[in-house]
Amino acid sequence: MEKLEEILRAEEQARHALADAKTRARELRIEAASEAEVLIAQAGREGSQQAAVVTDAIMREAEAEAGRIEAASGDELAEFLQVAQSRLPDAVHAVLDELGR
Repeated sequence: MEKLEEILRAEEQARHALADAKTRARELRIEAASEAEVLIAQAGREGSQQAAVVTDAIMREAEAEAGRIEAASGDELAEFLQVAQSRLPDAVHAVLDELGR
């Protein structure tokens, strides 16, 4: 009889140990999920920060290129106008000569 009681007590202890292990496993899963959410959120923030840095660099380069293009086109326009103005007197004389014939 004593052996049977020992077996029943051991069985009861095993059931408690199993229940405790299941509870601990559930707690660990919850902790892991929570930590994963924190890591995912952190990675998202870091990704957003990196994207903002890259976007800012691209915008600065685009603005610099736009400035260079604007300056170059201004120079080209000034050169074109200078050439046109230098040719204007000859063109006017040529037209007047044609009209005078």
